Amino acid sequence: MSHWAFQGRGLAFSYPGGTPALEEVDLDIAVGERVALLGANGSGKSTLLKMLDALYFATGGELLAFGHPLTEEAMADDAWAFSFRRRVGLVFQNSDVQLFSPTVWDEIAFGPLQLGLSHEVIAERVQAMLARLGIEKLADRPPHRLSGGEQKKVALASVLVLEPGVLLLDEPTASLDPRTQDALLDILREMHGAGGTIITATHDLDVVSELADRAYFLDETHRIVHEGPIDDTLADDGLLLRCNLARARAVGVR
Repeated sequence: MSHWAFQGRGLAFSYPGGTPALEEVDLDIAVGERVALLGANGSGKSTLLKMLDALYFATGGELLAFGHPLTEEAMADDAWAFSFRRRVGLVFQNSDVQLFSPTVWDEIAFGPLQLGLSHEVIAERVQAMLARLGIEKLADRPPHRLSGGEQKKVALASVLVLEPGVLLLDEPTASLDPRTQDALLDILREMHGAGGTIITATHDLDVVSELADRAYFLDETHRIVHEGPIDDTLADDGLLLRCNLARARAVGVR
């Protein structure tokens, strides 16, 4: 088994029409790491996260997942795609695009059903996740009628219930109340303690040190401009300004 969860060399991605989203991205993320992708809106961090989930495929360069090329051709192999989807889960920034089932219970149970788990195991997992995120009372509600914060909790539950080895999070604390943020951080600590890999795309500097140990910084050229330990990089005012993650006045620059 590869030591690396993901390796990228010269990664590029452009949207239809040629609009660039990523340019010349190199990265190495080991199994069991906690890594943040930091950058302002539009820097390409969400696009990179979707590439790591095989929702987008590189238009340039090479991306490996667990030592295997992560390409459209590779994902056409049902056995490989099933193995990949069991290991990697993504929580979208906008929860409403992730939710589609008639009830919250059905939403959380959908993934485990696709894995062929028994109904008893599925019921246990769903109930445990409802309780863990404090959403038991929402079990019979339609997801599309929930508030933004409630939808975020359901989206989190629908991915965490699968117990993925790699969890991809796009702005995970957005719309969450403080109690649910704390519950999420507890779950992520447990997952990491058990050897899980956690990759978070965010521009929220207030919580990132609790989500990651290492960070990649993207700027408005859609390139990675720095990589390093989270505490060191967050103390670099010039880097934060370059990546549009801090106001000049806030770091004492006039």
